[in-house]
Amino acid sequence: MKTILIIQLLILPYFLFSQNKNEEFVNLKEKQFVNAYSNKDTTEYLEHLSSFLDFYETLSNKEKDMFLNVKANAFYNLSCIYSILNVKDRSLFYLGKSIDYGFNNLMKISTQF
Repeated sequence: MKTILIIQLLILPYFLFSQNKNEEFVNLKEKQFVNAYSNKDTTEYLEHLSSFLDFYETLSNKEKDMFLNVKANAFYNLSCIYSILNVKDRSLFYLGKSIDYGFNNLMKISTQF
């Protein structure tokens, strides 16, 4: 029993550090997404999205589930930029991707498109 407790105490900081590190990275990416969105800069947005997706692929399935909404929202917001810029084919492409990844706020879609 003591051995199990000791092992758990040794492993706990690793999991806490890993989770905090992942959350910090995602928070940074979300800020970068907002900045690129504000500037309507699709090139910058796509660079941040690519970096986020590379990171996302390294996560465990449980962690991927935790950040899936970030992925869906990132694609939705990219589709909004293209819509504002009147690039309809790109806008619809990324809207479809956002829905594929679970974006389901139909009220938001209906009022912004």
